[in-house]
Amino acid sequence: MTMIDEIDKIIFISTWNIGCGIATYTKYLSEELNKLYPKLFMVDPINQGALDHYINGKLVHLQHEFGIVPELPNTDNKVIITWHSVYKPQYAVYKLESRLNAVAHIVHCEDASKCIDTLSDIYVIDHGSALIPEMKKEDARKILGINNVNKPIGFIFGFQSANKKYDEIINAAKNTNIHIIVSGAKHESGYKTNLSNSDNITFIDRCLTEKDVNLYALASDLLLFDYVGQDHYSCSGAMHRTIGAGRPVVCSNTKHFSDLTDGRNALKFNNQEELEECIEFALANPKKFGRAARAYAKETSWNNVAKKHLEIYSHYVDI
Repeated sequence: MTMIDEIDKIIFISTWNIGCGIATYTKYLSEELNKLYPKLFMVDPINQGALDHYINGKLVHLQHEFGIVPELPNTDNKVIITWHSVYKPQYAVYKLESRLNAVAHIVHCEDASKCIDTLSDIYVIDHGSALIPEMKKEDARKILGINNVNKPIGFIFGFQSANKKYDEIINAAKNTNIHIIVSGAKHESGYKTNLSNSDNITFIDRCLTEKDVNLYALASDLLLFDYVGQDHYSCSGAMHRTIGAGRPVVCSNTKHFSDLTDGRNALKFNNQEELEECIEFALANPKKFGRAARAYAKETSWNNVAKKHLEIYSHYVDI
């Protein structure tokens, strides 16, 4: 049996270096943690066989998402589980706790924490946000070569997904006379949309570089997220990746965005009519909601999130 024996390290069990939101989350978090405590953390990738061998570390931190953890890690170590989606009923929680030495659970919002039925510790840690250096939107547009767009720009970032209401947001763009830039790389799941360019939409069917993600967010007048409502809690990594640009956030009023507060750091809608109202209100109050977005990004920066993780780890092992 192959053994991953890193007894002095905290080991992340996660997808890694593929088109997956959990892989991206783990990359940002582990990099920030290793800045604070160099060489203390390592990643054992699920997509490279982590679930096929015995794992022996100081502590094991499982990044759990349904569909990417077909088997449980083989370890006798203390395990912390971050639930990136929280469902009811909670057979998965019972299953993991019955087979792992699960000492704690982490979720990304208070509402999700109330859904975890366990005697182990539960912690709420925000999904980390990227901090994007400030830049005038006109300068960002010039660098990108889109300074000829004579309408307000809404930016949609994230993997292509059947859970996103592209038609609704395109119709809203037409009705509010804005231009939508959709950056939708294909997800590992293989879903592909059939969007095409028009007067109101530009579709970028590829992965953007980190620099380009920053520039498109900065070039925009608002950030748009329209997701189908689902009966579970999760967080939008795409939103947290771009909110640091300090542009107003307009998002669907679903459990996917329960970490945002309507009217404070986001404008939430329930249907297309409300979506259009939110777009117009955001464009009329760009400074107010832009400042609120940037403030939230600073509050939930990866550095702050990493420090909260270190505090939790120290409850169970010596750091």
